[in-house]
Amino acid sequence: MSNIYKNVIELIGKTPLVEVENVEQLANAIIDILKDRKKFDREYIAKYVKDNHSQDVLTQELIDVYEQALNL
Repeated sequence: MSNIYKNVIELIGKTPLVEVENVEQLANAIIDILKDRKKFDREYIAKYVKDNHSQDVLTQELIDVYEQALNL
């Protein structure tokens, strides 16, 4: 991912992204979300997940990887 932020104050689409290995930061982000759920754009989040992580998208990404591997 190219948009990883150093703290939960920096947001993308009003949803925090945290560093993968920073467990404390992840815990704090979850607490922040639970404290103030209404500040997050549910429609944007749903659309983002569907557009980037749906079964169709992931299937196509996997097909692309296999095609690249076979064409080497």
